[in-house]
Amino acid sequence: MTRVEELTGRLIEGDASAAERQELRELIDRDADARAVHVGLLRTETLLRGRRGPDVTAAVMDRLGAPAPARARAPRRARWWWIPLSLGFGGLAFAWLGGWLRPAARRPARPVAVSSALERLRQRPALPALGGEASVPALTPAAGREPMLSTSFDFEEGDEPALVNGRVVSDGCPPGSRGCALGGMNFGGPESNTVTLERWKPFLATWGRTRTLSFDYWIGGERAELWVQLWNEDKYQNYHFELRHPAQRQWTHAEIRLRDFVGNVRPAQVPDDGDRIMDMVVAGGRLGGDPLYLDNIRFVEYPADALPPTVTGAVKKP
Repeated sequence: MTRVEELTGRLIEGDASAAERQELRELIDRDADARAVHVGLLRTETLLRGRRGPDVTAAVMDRLGAPAPARARAPRRARWWWIPLSLGFGGLAFAWLGGWLRPAARRPARPVAVSSALERLRQRPALPALGGEASVPALTPAAGREPMLSTSFDFEEGDEPALVNGRVVSDGCPPGSRGCALGGMNFGGPESNTVTLERWKPFLATWGRTRTLSFDYWIGGERAELWVQLWNEDKYQNYHFELRHPAQRQWTHAEIRLRDFVGNVRPAQVPDDGDRIMDMVVAGGRLGGDPLYLDNIRFVEYPADALPPTVTGAVKKP
């Protein structure tokens, strides 16, 4: 067992000291392979404890989220032998299915040109938000004050280093777009189409009570839900928003307030302003069925008195 595996295991169990947390942070900052192992262990923990699957009862999830009872500790080597094996099989599955594994730390991130991105987004036509909700323009000035674009991914330049699940395509994209993201397979949730953006340096985005996450989506009609998830590096858990009954087989705009996301493992733990967001996952539809497309992903900071409501484009059911 490597040192990063040992430290990550202690961190997950809540046994890591401040010195061990600092040592782990230094290891993953300077070594991309150590960072990949660390992220793999965290995703395994998320898969086991984070999201309730369709066949898992609420009682089972309650037991998974509860503190583990006191018991004799098994030898470390015996406890973690299966993790490198599972990561290896996961990598082989990605390679066999044509996935692309591109650690963001090994490739320079393209800087966001804020002024040009804002202008390009304003020039795009508004997409419908259905179910009686008003259409949402690309960015609307509030009371003479401009919203501030903090992070943007519009896939106009083709390849995107932060895209680790899915790929950039030019067909099927919304009007006026030269590129968008097509969902692919994620071994943490292989039943759905998934688009994942991940970046460590700089981090993908930061949390804020007056910030929103917005994107345009196209999803088929086979599964009527869209799962949006953000990894909070400072709280060491995922936060999710479940979009039920999304509009189907048409491009639709969604804008979600970050304050509306809920923790997967510790729902009562509220993020703090400035918390670092390491990755973003959007999953929906059925793998092998109708595709999932995303475009115009952006995190926007609003004036405190002009934060818009969450708008998902959901179709209201009778």
